[in-house]
Amino acid sequence: MSNTSGWTNDTTAGIDPHDLARRPGNIPFAPAYITVIRIDSPRAWRISANHASFAIDDPGQNTAEARLAQALRILKKVSPNGTGNRKKLADLRPGQPDAEARLYQRPDGTFDRDDFVDLGFNCQHEIFVYYDSADVTLDDTLLISFGAALANGTPAAGNDSFFVARVGDDRLDAPLKGKLIRIENYNTIFDGSAFTPRPADAPGKAAKYSLNYHVTLPGQQPLPIVIDPDTGNGMGNNP
Repeated sequence: MSNTSGWTNDTTAGIDPHDLARRPGNIPFAPAYITVIRIDSPRAWRISANHASFAIDDPGQNTAEARLAQALRILKKVSPNGTGNRKKLADLRPGQPDAEARLYQRPDGTFDRDDFVDLGFNCQHEIFVYYDSADVTLDDTLLISFGAALANGTPAAGNDSFFVARVGDDRLDAPLKGKLIRIENYNTIFDGSAFTPRPADAPGKAAKYSLNYHVTLPGQQPLPIVIDPDTGNGMGNNP
Protein backbone atom coordinates (compact mmCIF):
# COMPACT_ATOMS: atom_id res chain seq x y z
CA MET A 1 0.00 0.00 0.00
CA SER A 2 1.14 3.57 -0.54
CA ASN A 3 1.68 5.83 2.43
CA THR A 4 1.73 9.58 2.91
CA SER A 5 5.42 9.88 2.08
CA GLY A 6 5.12 8.01 -1.20
CA TRP A 7 6.85 4.86 0.07
CA THR A 8 5.44 1.37 -0.40
CA ASN A 9 5.25 -0.85 2.66
CA ASP A 10 3.53 -4.21 3.00
CA THR A 11 3.18 -4.12 6.78
CA THR A 12 1.95 -0.69 7.76
CA ALA A 13 -0.24 2.21 6.67
CA GLY A 14 1.70 5.46 6.79
CA ILE A 15 5.30 5.83 7.88
CA ASP A 16 7.02 2.61 8.96
CA PRO A 17 7.15 2.94 12.77
CA HIS A 18 10.40 0.94 12.88
CA ASP A 19 12.30 3.51 10.79
CA LEU A 20 13.62 5.58 13.68
CA ALA A 21 15.61 7.76 11.28
CA ARG A 22 12.30 9.22 10.08
CA ARG A 23 11.35 10.69 13.44
CA PRO A 24 10.60 14.43 13.18
CA GLY A 25 13.96 16.09 13.71
CA ASN A 26 12.40 19.55 13.90
CA ILE A 27 10.13 18.66 16.84
CA PRO A 28 11.71 17.81 20.22
CA PHE A 29 10.33 14.73 21.94
CA ALA A 30 9.40 15.77 25.48
CA PRO A 31 6.24 13.86 26.46
CA ALA A 32 4.27 14.95 29.48
CA TYR A 33 3.09 11.40 30.16
CA ILE A 34 4.06 7.80 29.75
CA THR A 35 1.47 5.08 29.25
CA VAL A 36 2.25 1.61 30.59
CA ILE A 37 0.51 -1.43 29.08
CA ARG A 38 1.05 -4.83 30.66
CA ILE A 39 -0.01 -7.74 28.46
CA ASP A 40 -0.32 -11.04 30.25
CA SER A 41 -0.31 -14.28 28.27
CA PRO A 42 -0.06 -17.17 30.73
CA ARG A 43 -0.70 -19.69 27.95
CA ALA A 44 -1.53 -19.82 24.27
CA TRP A 45 -4.93 -18.43 23.21
CA ARG A 46 -5.26 -16.34 26.34
CA ILE A 47 -4.39 -12.65 26.54
CA SER A 48 -5.25 -9.92 29.03
CA ALA A 49 -4.17 -6.30 29.13
CA ASN A 50 -4.05 -3.56 31.73
CA HIS A 51 -2.97 0.02 31.02
CA ALA A 52 -2.66 3.38 32.78
CA SER A 53 -0.95 6.73 32.27
CA PHE A 54 1.59 8.46 34.51
CA ALA A 55 2.88 12.01 34.45
CA ILE A 56 6.63 12.26 33.94
CA ASP A 57 8.47 11.96 37.27
CA ASP A 58 10.62 15.06 36.81
CA PRO A 59 9.86 17.30 33.80
CA GLY A 60 13.28 18.84 34.27
CA GLN A 61 14.89 15.44 33.64
CA ASN A 62 12.69 14.30 30.76
CA THR A 63 15.14 11.98 29.03
CA ALA A 64 14.73 8.60 27.35
CA GLU A 65 16.71 6.98 30.15
CA ALA A 66 14.63 8.63 32.88
CA ARG A 67 11.36 7.63 31.22
CA LEU A 68 12.55 4.03 30.90
CA ALA A 69 13.57 4.00 34.55
CA GLN A 70 10.12 5.24 35.54
CA ALA A 71 8.38 2.59 33.42
CA LEU A 72 10.58 -0.17 34.83
CA ARG A 73 9.87 0.93 38.41
CA ILE A 74 6.13 0.84 37.71
CA LEU A 75 6.28 -2.55 36.01
CA LYS A 76 8.24 -4.08 38.86
CA LYS A 77 5.46 -3.07 41.23
CA VAL A 78 2.85 -5.01 39.26
CA SER A 79 4.98 -8.03 38.41
CA PRO A 80 4.37 -11.48 39.93
CA ASN A 81 5.39 -11.53 43.58
CA GLY A 82 6.23 -15.23 43.73
CA THR A 83 2.74 -16.37 44.74
CA GLY A 84 1.19 -16.11 41.31
CA ASN A 85 -0.69 -12.94 42.24
CA ARG A 86 -0.48 -9.88 40.03
CA LYS A 87 -1.36 -6.34 40.90
CA LYS A 88 -3.23 -4.03 38.60
CA LEU A 89 -1.91 -0.59 37.75
CA ALA A 90 -4.85 0.93 39.63
CA ASP A 91 -3.38 -0.62 42.80
CA LEU A 92 -0.66 2.06 42.57
CA ARG A 93 -3.16 4.85 43.22
CA PRO A 94 -2.64 7.33 46.08
CA GLY A 95 -3.22 5.85 49.50
CA GLN A 96 -1.99 2.38 48.53
CA PRO A 97 1.29 0.88 49.85
CA ASP A 98 3.04 1.04 46.45
CA ALA A 99 1.41 4.28 45.35
CA GLU A 100 2.69 6.17 42.33
CA ALA A 101 2.08 9.84 43.08
CA ARG A 102 1.76 10.74 39.40
CA LEU A 103 -0.71 8.06 38.31
CA TYR A 104 -3.30 9.78 36.13
CA GLN A 105 -6.91 9.67 37.33
CA ARG A 106 -9.33 9.51 34.44
CA PRO A 107 -12.37 11.82 34.23
CA ASP A 108 -14.64 8.93 35.24
CA GLY A 109 -12.64 8.47 38.45
CA THR A 110 -10.80 5.31 37.36
CA PHE A 111 -7.03 4.90 37.16
CA ASP A 112 -6.61 2.09 34.62
CA ARG A 113 -8.39 0.00 32.02
CA ASP A 114 -8.35 -3.70 31.19
CA ASP A 115 -8.33 -3.37 27.40
CA PHE A 116 -6.61 -1.78 24.42
CA VAL A 117 -9.52 0.38 23.39
CA ASP A 118 -9.33 3.64 25.29
CA LEU A 119 -5.82 4.76 24.37
CA GLY A 120 -6.25 8.48 23.77
CA PHE A 121 -3.49 11.06 23.52
CA ASN A 122 -3.94 14.82 23.48
CA CYS A 123 -0.20 15.43 23.66
CA GLN A 124 3.12 13.67 23.16
CA HIS A 125 3.35 10.31 24.94
CA GLU A 126 5.80 7.49 25.33
CA ILE A 127 4.05 4.13 25.47
CA PHE A 128 5.73 1.16 27.18
CA VAL A 129 4.24 -2.20 26.21
CA TYR A 130 5.37 -5.08 28.41
CA TYR A 131 4.62 -8.70 27.49
CA ASP A 132 4.59 -10.33 30.92
CA SER A 133 5.82 -13.77 29.90
CA ALA A 134 9.34 -15.14 29.70
CA ASP A 135 8.33 -17.36 26.79
CA VAL A 136 6.85 -14.90 24.29
CA THR A 137 9.09 -13.93 21.38
CA LEU A 138 9.21 -10.75 19.31
CA ASP A 139 10.43 -9.95 15.82
CA ASP A 140 12.41 -6.73 16.15
CA THR A 141 11.61 -5.83 12.54
CA LEU A 142 7.85 -6.16 13.09
CA LEU A 143 6.97 -5.06 16.61
CA ILE A 144 3.89 -3.06 15.61
CA SER A 145 2.10 -2.07 12.43
CA PHE A 146 -0.75 0.19 11.35
CA GLY A 147 -3.70 -1.07 9.37
CA ALA A 148 -5.52 0.85 6.68
CA ALA A 149 -9.00 0.34 8.17
CA LEU A 150 -10.67 0.26 11.55
CA ALA A 151 -12.61 -2.73 12.87
CA ASN A 152 -15.85 -1.27 11.48
CA GLY A 153 -14.35 -0.96 8.00
CA THR A 154 -13.91 2.79 7.95
CA PRO A 155 -10.51 4.16 6.85
CA ALA A 156 -7.90 4.51 9.59
CA ALA A 157 -5.39 7.32 9.86
CA GLY A 158 -1.99 6.52 8.38
CA ASN A 159 0.86 6.55 10.86
CA ASP A 160 2.63 9.89 10.96
CA SER A 161 3.31 10.04 14.66
CA PHE A 162 4.47 6.74 16.23
CA PHE A 163 7.97 5.19 16.29
CA VAL A 164 8.80 1.92 18.04
CA ALA A 165 11.93 0.29 19.47
CA ARG A 166 12.68 -2.84 21.48
CA VAL A 167 14.14 -2.52 24.98
CA GLY A 168 17.09 -4.91 25.35
CA ASP A 169 16.50 -7.90 27.57
CA ASP A 170 19.56 -6.93 29.60
CA ARG A 171 17.58 -3.95 30.92
CA LEU A 172 14.89 -6.19 32.40
CA ASP A 173 16.39 -7.36 35.66
CA ALA A 174 14.44 -9.34 38.26
CA PRO A 175 11.52 -9.69 38.62
CA LEU A 176 10.89 -8.64 34.99
CA LYS A 177 11.43 -11.62 32.70
CA GLY A 178 9.26 -10.69 29.72
CA LYS A 179 9.68 -8.45 26.68
CA LEU A 180 9.37 -4.66 26.54
CA ILE A 181 8.90 -2.26 23.65
CA ARG A 182 8.67 1.52 23.75
CA ILE A 183 6.61 3.60 21.32
CA GLU A 184 7.23 7.31 20.90
CA ASN A 185 4.10 9.26 19.97
CA TYR A 186 5.17 12.64 18.63
CA ASN A 187 1.54 13.71 18.16
CA THR A 188 2.37 15.03 14.70
CA ILE A 189 1.02 15.29 11.16
CA PHE A 190 3.25 14.46 8.19
CA ASP A 191 2.32 16.12 4.88
CA GLY A 192 4.79 14.20 2.76
CA SER A 193 7.73 16.50 3.37
CA ALA A 194 7.57 17.89 6.91
CA PHE A 195 6.13 17.18 10.36
CA THR A 196 3.93 19.64 12.23
CA PRO A 197 2.35 19.31 15.69
CA ARG A 198 -1.17 17.93 15.59
CA PRO A 199 -3.74 20.57 16.55
CA ALA A 200 -6.19 19.83 19.32
CA ASP A 201 -8.94 17.58 17.96
CA ALA A 202 -12.49 18.81 18.08
CA PRO A 203 -14.89 16.49 19.95
CA GLY A 204 -15.66 13.48 17.78
CA LYS A 205 -12.94 14.40 15.27
CA ALA A 206 -9.97 12.56 16.78
CA ALA A 207 -7.60 10.78 14.42
CA LYS A 208 -8.23 7.04 14.69
CA TYR A 209 -5.48 4.49 14.09
CA SER A 210 -5.58 0.74 13.64
CA LEU A 211 -2.55 -0.10 15.76
CA ASN A 212 -1.43 -3.72 15.69
CA TYR A 213 0.91 -5.47 18.14
CA HIS A 214 2.86 -8.47 16.81
CA VAL A 215 3.95 -11.26 19.15
CA THR A 216 4.49 -15.02 19.16
CA LEU A 217 2.83 -16.81 22.08
CA PRO A 218 4.34 -19.90 23.73
CA GLY A 219 2.86 -23.34 23.39
CA GLN A 220 3.51 -26.80 21.99
CA GLN A 221 3.21 -25.07 18.64
CA PRO A 222 4.31 -21.39 18.97
CA LEU A 223 1.50 -19.13 17.80
CA PRO A 224 2.27 -15.87 15.97
CA ILE A 225 -0.61 -13.47 16.55
CA VAL A 226 -1.54 -9.86 15.82
CA ILE A 227 -3.33 -7.91 18.53
CA ASP A 228 -5.20 -5.25 16.63
CA PRO A 229 -7.11 -2.77 18.78
CA ASP A 230 -8.38 0.46 17.25
CA THR A 231 -6.93 3.45 19.04
CA GLY A 232 -7.17 7.21 18.75
CA ASN A 233 -5.01 10.26 18.98
CA GLY A 234 -6.84 12.86 21.00
CA MET A 235 -9.92 11.47 22.74
CA GLY A 236 -11.02 14.49 24.67
CA ASN A 237 -10.04 14.25 28.31
CA ASN A 238 -7.24 11.72 28.28
CA PRO A 239 -3.73 13.06 28.85
